Amino acid sequence: MTERRYAITDHHRYVTVSFPPATRITKDLAKEILAREIGLLRGTGKNDLWDVRGCPIDPDINFESLREIVLFPRKNEARKAKSGKTALLVDTAIAFGIVRTFQSIAEVKDLGYEIEVFQDEDRALAWLCRTGTTGDADNERHDGGR
Repeated sequence: MTERRYAITDHHRYVTVSFPPATRITKDLAKEILAREIGLLRGTGKNDLWDVRGCPIDPDINFESLREIVLFPRKNEARKAKSGKTALLVDTAIAFGIVRTFQSIAEVKDLGYEIEVFQDEDRALAWLCRTGTTGDADNERHDGGR
């Protein structure tokens, strides 16, 4: 029997990527999921939410590996055509900091899609499902001020 390392669930307006508790988030796992998700989302216009709450981020994740993950969709010419949103849901300060670095790299690379980090699922879903153009995030902290 194969161990389930993640699930991609299709909702009406978005998909979620979720993990069993304590799944270690590695660079290779992130790229594996991106490759699968890209195939599922191509041409749908759906946004995505990665829920990494309860999952440790591999200690080998560093700036270069985050950069590689950020650029993976571009190298595979697979990201939604210069639009879309990805919400990342975290539950620790360490995960928040690492994912914010990921977000910053994506912004610098001007990939054409938005990434926001949240610690509250309701806020993440509200942002993800909000209609409008890129740049419509409310520009306030999504970590509850923690």
